[in-house]
Amino acid sequence: MKNRSVSLPIGMVSRKFFCHRCGTQLDRKPRTRTLRHGDADYKKYSRTGNMRMLGDIEVTEYDFHCPACGTVIGYKEQCVIEYIQKQADRHILSRSEITAASEEATASLERKQKLSGIFWTALCIAAAIVLYFLKSR
Repeated sequence: MKNRSVSLPIGMVSRKFFCHRCGTQLDRKPRTRTLRHGDADYKKYSRTGNMRMLGDIEVTEYDFHCPACGTVIGYKEQCVIEYIQKQADRHILSRSEITAASEEATASLERKQKLSGIFWTALCIAAAIVLYFLKSR
């Protein structure tokens, strides 16, 4: 029996992404690989919560695929490209435009991710405090 791990970020489902070469809306394309004990990424996927997986692990991750030109792009790279597309207010970009703006886009996305983490942590703490006071009454 194989253990399974599926990685599908929420942003990949909730947003529309467009190819930087031709402007066509991208499709999700699954990429499956099998990890064996001793592989470099095995430890990363061998724990799920408090459970430890034994044996081979089948990992399914998703990339973006352009149905028009056949380009395949990873999720993180496409997030950077999407940021640059929004800044330029167009879908089609040259490789030099992406290279020139990718450092700024990556830094901006990291800041946004940190702020989002802080927001959700504060929201959970506030909810826990409210529940505590409601129970104590």
